[in-house]
Amino acid sequence: HRDWEAYDISIHGTVYQVNKWDPTQFDLTKKLADADYVGPTCQYCHMRGGHHNVQRLSTVYTSMGMSNADRGAPLWKEKRDTWASVCDDCHSPRFARENLQAMDEA
Repeated sequence: HRDWEAYDISIHGTVYQVNKWDPTQFDLTKKLADADYVGPTCQYCHMRGGHHNVQRLSTVYTSMGMSNADRGAPLWKEKRDTWASVCDDCHSPRFARENLQAMDEA
């Protein structure tokens, strides 16, 4: 699906593809909170905290054909802030916000 394709060609997806067979890099038997991956898997971000509802962190990017997303809507802002906090696990807040903005403008 499109989300997988976007992930697969991203820097995070590339890191995963290069390292996925090394059990020391992606030991998926560990809880996400206990894992120290070299890069995030889909599960790390979308199933954060052990949640199984992957849509709870869904968002809309302009690059996915949704140029009419209401970026002023409270729900959009709430989801964007949540995503920024996920990215903050590994990146600075500024880096996270700038890159999320770049995806919106793609």
